[in-house]
Amino acid sequence: MADFIKISSNNVKEIEAIDGIFRKTLVYSDQMMMVQFKLLKGANLPVHSHPHEQMGFIISGKLEFNVNGKSEILNPGDSYLVKSNIEHGAKVLETAIVIDIFTPARDDYK
Repeated sequence: MADFIKISSNNVKEIEAIDGIFRKTLVYSDQMMMVQFKLLKGANLPVHSHPHEQMGFIISGKLEFNVNGKSEILNPGDSYLVKSNIEHGAKVLETAIVIDIFTPARDDYK
């Protein structure tokens, strides 16, 4: 792998992961991955878990994030961390742009 990799999000294909939730895998190594999500108002990210730690930053929009049955409202400028194997999901209250980082990198997002 190269010592430096530059990715322009404008050149990355957007994939509709589930209804109303789109992702762009921006850059990754074996150890971590950065993903941009566009979540449309009214979409729901079902409760799920995965072995990856996940941290994120809300660029725009508003989410009702559910972690282990507890809800938190996330607004622009908020960041979060979800440990591995913890159940989480979200309701999209306002169309949002979110950057998530996963460690290790998710093979299913490559």
